[in-house]
Amino acid sequence: MERVCCPNSIESLYLSLCKSVRYVSLPRATTTSGGGQNLKSLTIHISSCGNLKSINQLSNSTHLTTLFISFCRNMELFSDLHQLSNLNWLRIEGCESIESFPNLQLPNLTNLDVNYCKNMKAFGDLQVPNLIRWSIDNCENIESCPDLQLSNLAMLKDMCIMRCRMIDASFPRGLWPPNLCSLTTGGLKKPISEWGYQNFPPSLSIVPPFPFFSYISDCGQI
Repeated sequence: MERVCCPNSIESLYLSLCKSVRYVSLPRATTTSGGGQNLKSLTIHISSCGNLKSINQLSNSTHLTTLFISFCRNMELFSDLHQLSNLNWLRIEGCESIESFPNLQLPNLTNLDVNYCKNMKAFGDLQVPNLIRWSIDNCENIESCPDLQLSNLAMLKDMCIMRCRMIDASFPRGLWPPNLCSLTTGGLKKPISEWGYQNFPPSLSIVPPFPFFSYISDCGQI
């Protein structure tokens, strides 16, 4: 079976270990009660669904709150993610075909995970004013983070940047989210001690780093 076609009444979708599936088609927007508008949680957890390439009609699922796409090596990232205005958790991991992360305008997004995307090199414009937690892990070819945008993320509390070995002089402007409480780094091209002056917010307190990573946290506000 190469294509999965979902009914209008679908509310959640979970796919795993589907080696032959290449396309998933969500309902078309034809009525106020159908067309994917009932879909609340779309989870594609993939350990052996390597042939999945796309999810059609995703932009119709305007009530979608959770989207996980894991280990789809041929998955093409969607250009219409910005239409998922109610999305609050986005996880993209192990998607080897992704070379750049799209622009995001997601006002309700609170959690963003981008992990094990080994060919991704850059992020697009991120307009995610309510983001609380952001993890970037094992993206070995990413060269920089959108540090100019960090100071606009007033809600961001927890940030992790791990095992991204091509990141060099990651935060040359020293700009950080004003209410950041914890920062975990490690496995970058330069250790945090060589980043130069960083304008860390008062909400951060520094804990002595372990040998392989740095951890900065405000334990008093947990």
